[in-house]
Amino acid sequence: MIKRQCNNGYRTDSPYLKHRGQIWHINIAKSGIHTKMFRQFMDELLIMLTYDSKVFMYRFDLSPASYQDDNSVLSKFNKELKQILIRKYKLKTMGFAWCREQNKSTKHHYHYILMLEGHKKNTPINLKNIILKKWMDLGQSRIHWVAFHNVTRKKDDNLLSAVFHASYIAKTATKGNVTNYTKDFATSRLKPANDKDINNILKLA
Repeated sequence: MIKRQCNNGYRTDSPYLKHRGQIWHINIAKSGIHTKMFRQFMDELLIMLTYDSKVFMYRFDLSPASYQDDNSVLSKFNKELKQILIRKYKLKTMGFAWCREQNKSTKHHYHYILMLEGHKKNTPINLKNIILKKWMDLGQSRIHWVAFHNVTRKKDDNLLSAVFHASYIAKTATKGNVTNYTKDFATSRLKPANDKDINNILKLA
């Protein structure tokens, strides 16, 4: 397998990063983070806040059954999970961001952030079983449940904590261990609801 270096924009070691006019405290870990990855995640979160004034964020880690050169299993997981959740909870859409990492292990894993309309779903109850069943139905291994957050359009401690926690998926360490055609980071690439401006969606606490 030909491996490449992760190429997702600039790297920063600063614990603070400005994005769309706001300063965010980020988790740079020991390796720093890729600013492009962080900005893409932030835009997905801000876009989700155009669909609902409250967003439920759920962070978990997905372990495949074996090493795969591509992310086709995860793509199928995203598509089928979205169909299930939109139907069950009557959602307008589903947001997500994920990164692929591999350190010394013989196989990779995914850090995943699920984002749902918070007025329709705001706890992991039942949701956890749906996610696990879908991952297992695809013949995959296990899921490690990390944490969840409920955030609003108000830039308060809840939002700041959620963003700091989520920024971990943009860390530079253990990325780049992929073939030339394989992504190690992606988001749902949503469009804002009703052409709302994500630059002005937040209210300062």
